[in-house]
Amino acid sequence: MHRLLGERGQRLAGVVALAGVGLVALHNLAFPVAYAIWNLLLVTAVLVTWRLLAPGSRWQRSMQLGIALALPLVAFSLLLGQVVMLLGATLALCWWCLRRGSPVLAGIILSLIAVKPQLAFLVPLALVAGLQFRAAIAWASASAALALVTLAAVGTDGIAAYVSR
Repeated sequence: MHRLLGERGQRLAGVVALAGVGLVALHNLAFPVAYAIWNLLLVTAVLVTWRLLAPGSRWQRSMQLGIALALPLVAFSLLLGQVVMLLGATLALCWWCLRRGSPVLAGIILSLIAVKPQLAFLVPLALVAGLQFRAAIAWASASAALALVTLAAVGTDGIAAYVSR
């Protein structure tokens, strides 16, 4: 695994796994506490996305962050706790890993779009079109693993209940 992901990739994968375990634990908390933690995670996602993607000098990047946070769409998404900010950070991390030569880690991170796939369903196809086959295979493998974990957690009755609602 170390050969595929590298040292930085393994650290990042550990952080992602720890965050996943932490999200599962939110259901045991009181709503205001869970909401505060969720919003902290969303703000962190915005900051990660900004840090990875914003070009320019420190002053220019600070202005970009201020403008992004002032946009009604971003502020409203944070207010409502929308998962869109996490998807933006997922795409930014995927791009960052691809640029740094870690296509397997990029594919694993990209599998997190399963949270709301309708927003980024063309990205895996873009990986194939861009000849990033290792990233696409890693995405498909990690997505299949997530599907199996979901099936094991909720069972076929849970999936049927979700589909029928």
